[in-house]
Amino acid sequence: MPDIVINITDLNKNLGGKQILNRLNLQVRKGETFVIIGRSGSGKSVTLKHIVGLMRPDSGGCFVFGTDMARATRRDAEAVRNRIGYLFQSGALLASMSVGENVSLPLREHESAKMDEDAINRTVREKLDLVDLDKVEEKMPGELSGGMRKRVGLARAIVRNPELVLYDEPTSGLDPIGTAAIDDLIISMKKKLKVTQVVVTHDMASARKIADRIGLLFDGRIYFTGTPQDLDETQDVVVHQFVHGEIAGPMTEKSGETKRFRKMADNPPSSQAGGGTRKGGAPEKPASAPAPQAGAGTEPAAAPSPASDGPGLPTPPPKAVDAKKQEERQKKEEEGEKKGQEPA
Repeated sequence: MPDIVINITDLNKNLGGKQILNRLNLQVRKGETFVIIGRSGSGKSVTLKHIVGLMRPDSGGCFVFGTDMARATRRDAEAVRNRIGYLFQSGALLASMSVGENVSLPLREHESAKMDEDAINRTVREKLDLVDLDKVEEKMPGELSGGMRKRVGLARAIVRNPELVLYDEPTSGLDPIGTAAIDDLIISMKKKLKVTQVVVTHDMASARKIADRIGLLFDGRIYFTGTPQDLDETQDVVVHQFVHGEIAGPMTEKSGETKRFRKMADNPPSSQAGGGTRKGGAPEKPASAPAPQAGAGTEPAAAPSPASDGPGLPTPPPKAVDAKKQEERQKKEEEGEKKGQEPA
């Protein structure tokens, strides 16, 4: 039986009155890449934070390298963290430091007594080479693309040669090419460094590509565990809904979202200017009022004051003419014509 690096048992965590983790159980084997998938807010990142000891559970156990991070002393927890690399979702680079300074920071914090400046700089270059970055040590984070910042974050995560690497949404915000590059790096890390990896993502293409096993987090627990092939072949309705991105199903029924999604589908915004009628008989408001036509039998509605119109807005229709004023004006014109016809 393979060594178990992570062993989570009956883990519970409530945040703000909401049960995020509900008797969660998970085992990660040495040397594998285990991918956790699930909807936004399902507890994926919370699970990672328990593994690294940034959060403590309400109950249950979270054993990492045999140490229960839920009850570990500060000293024991720090010893475990020294064996873990963590890639944050945004890269979490310090904007005031150069790339080289960001990558070397863990070494200066923890290894300065063992390593001189030359050794630190040499290690930084080696790790940047591993993530396919060359001659970027002097650049600032603001000069890098999103994909490059993720690579620098990964170089910093592995700079102390960890045995376990945790990735929080490593491809979030990247284009397809950047995503493929990060996926290849994760595969490369496993082969070159022989590390155990836990990856949190909702990118199904990425999950299938990099995972040895995949766990679906739903309802506060690991609902399904299997290989990428198992994931595609299962007939489970919950797994099927998530993998295929279907609106209706157990995931959205439980949260009450299916009803809202169906209501939106039944009442789409009108695409016509005149509008129509929604279900239930309520008239739709038109997107914009049609322009008045000359000779129309009905008078146009009063327009807003020109002073309120911003630049570039269409000219408002003329104000409606009061019938009584029009009649008085006509009488004055007739009287003027009579006076003009009288002999001098």
